[in-house]
Amino acid sequence: MKEQIFIALSLVLTYTRITDGAACGHRYYDPTWDICCNGVLSSKGSKTMCCGTQPYDHDWDICCNGVLSNKGSRTSCCGTKPYVYNFDICCNGVLSNKGFRTSCCGTQPYGPNWEQWGTLLLNSIYIIMIPLIELYNTSFLIVEFYSK
Repeated sequence: MKEQIFIALSLVLTYTRITDGAACGHRYYDPTWDICCNGVLSSKGSKTMCCGTQPYDHDWDICCNGVLSNKGSRTSCCGTKPYVYNFDICCNGVLSNKGFRTSCCGTQPYGPNWEQWGTLLLNSIYIIMIPLIELYNTSFLIVEFYSK
């Protein structure tokens, strides 16, 4: 009789755990206390996010393409590297100091206002006459500029 009660109680507890919990691989767990990250079960605590198989607290850490780092003031990712958006710029996976540069051309950052103005200027003015003053005569040197 005790064996029958134990088996019945065991089935009820297993059924309750399966319906109230979640699966992590082949194991069931209570998401209130644990977290499953890509099949790896860990204690949850304040860690509510996953970075690969590692749980982390998004207030303190940042996950950049599967690499976990201390967050600090870095809130953006450039490949696997975290960075501060206001100070740095990411151009196709290459991290650079932002300064006034707000756009990218390939992996190179540039400031559109300055470079576009310079390109327009060079496209508009191809020949500049520079006077060369000599002692007795004045001549001009023709200089050609070509834009990229």
